[in-house]
Amino acid sequence: MRALVGILAAGAVLASAAWTAAVPAPPVAEGSLSASTVPAGGFPKTIVDPLGARATLSAPPRRIVSIELSGDELLLGLVGPDRLVGVTPYVDDPSTTLSQPLAPRQAARVTEEDPEALLALRPDLVVTAGYTRAEAIVVLEAAHVPVLGTGAHATLDDVLAAIVVLGDAVGEPERARTWVSALHVRLNAIDARPRPARPPRVLLWEGGYTYAAGTLPDDLVRRAGGVNVATDAGLKGPVAISEEGAVALSPEVVIVPIDEAAPRWHDVALVGDAPVWGAVEAVRTRRVYGVPRAWIGSVSHHAVRALEAVADIVREPAP
Repeated sequence: MRALVGILAAGAVLASAAWTAAVPAPPVAEGSLSASTVPAGGFPKTIVDPLGARATLSAPPRRIVSIELSGDELLLGLVGPDRLVGVTPYVDDPSTTLSQPLAPRQAARVTEEDPEALLALRPDLVVTAGYTRAEAIVVLEAAHVPVLGTGAHATLDDVLAAIVVLGDAVGEPERARTWVSALHVRLNAIDARPRPARPPRVLLWEGGYTYAAGTLPDDLVRRAGGVNVATDAGLKGPVAISEEGAVALSPEVVIVPIDEAAPRWHDVALVGDAPVWGAVEAVRTRRVYGVPRAWIGSVSHHAVRALEAVADIVREPAP
């Protein structure tokens, strides 16, 4: 925050009064930033960023920076590495992202926490998401850097919409729409699979946290044909929960994000050795599964791979 205040105070990056007046107060709710508005068609085009500021792109941007992993992953499917001058350091971790083999070596590694390094790259477009801190966007606006927000990523529909918006912004609309069509083919194939007569009750468990309404993992469970026990209990968002609280939700299936590259099936060790888990049906029937974090932790197109895995799990015949 100190670095942000320092940049805002520097005369070199202060915006005009008219520009500043167009920027509303940063929202308080985490993940509340909306997607940018980007017109289809050619350039020049005026985009509206998540805080309402307008910027004109005179041509397809050539010096693109992403400050969120989801932006890294989506951009690597839309533009060549020569157009990416900055990505996040998280794209280098294969346990976090399936995009690691595509990570551009020549691009700087930056985050929203280091605005000086970000601005030093002289970006002509910075890609953010709904969970980017509003203060970081204010800094970019003050420096007159166009900002493209891809929105909440709370559902797979959000992700597909983000691909289209991003494709229009970087001048790759056909590639974006072709990609979305291919993802729809995979989603339709999942929808066509037989579903269990009674949807199983699923707990997403990550060492004291679960994922309820308003999160992409929750959307995956619903689309796969399960019932998220946390959402069913009225919980929202990523939420801390004790082992006793998780057990009280009576899950019939437990899914745990893991750092390995392949899923693990029927592995009750994934929930730990606390005696309280012995009362859970999912543990008694060994319906405990590990899904790679790079799949189920993704809020980009890689979440479709997670959905395929969750559908396999949810639709496995009960013992």
